[in-house]
Order: sequence, then structure tokens, then C-alpha cells
Amino acid sequence: MFQPQATWSSAIQRQVEGGDGLYRGREEIGKFWDEWHAVWEDLQIIVAERSSPRDGCVFTWGALRGSGMTSGAGTERPFGWVFWVESGLIRELRAYLNRDEALEAAGL
Repeated sequence: MFQPQATWSSAIQRQVEGGDGLYRGREEIGKFWDEWHAVWEDLQIIVAERSSPRDGCVFTWGALRGSGMTSGAGTERPFGWVFWVESGLIRELRAYLNRDEALEAAGL
């Protein structure tokens, strides 16, 4: 789904550690998701809203749902994603915890 040199910016990493929460390339993006799947069981992305405000840009808003691998405690958190796509593959993807920030990033 990702171009070889794609970037992924994690909203959680930005919130917890500061900075840009940026992962570069398929390998780093894959490691990020491997770490998430090691912590969260039954991780699901629920998309409630989607639009394409301009060519190559996709805005989605929904939630991330899962349960802790160790605790079993369930959680669901609102999330947004803004994708920039070229040649059918994701070039850049940024996650957002705030809907207004995601809308602004998408130009909506």
C-alpha cells in the first residue's frame, strides 16, 4: 500500500514524545505497526467518514478499537487519517486525534 519512501506520522507518537512522530519508508512503517500489534489485540480501524477534497488527498475520520494484549482492557478512540496518494500507493499518511486538525490538513 505504501511507496518505498513513504512517510507515516503517528498522532500518538507526536502526543507522547513530541516531535513529528515520523516513520520513513516501508520498513520503519512496518516496525511501527508490528509494535502496535504486540501491544493491542484485535486492533480495528473503523472508518465513519471519508472524502477526497483534492486529487491525491483522502481524508478519513473514525476510530481505532482494540484491547490490551496483557490486560485485555478494551478501548476505542476517535482517530483521523489524511493520505496523499500517487500512482495508486500511499506517499504520505498522517494520523490525527483531533478532527479539526485532520480537516485542516486535508484542506477541508
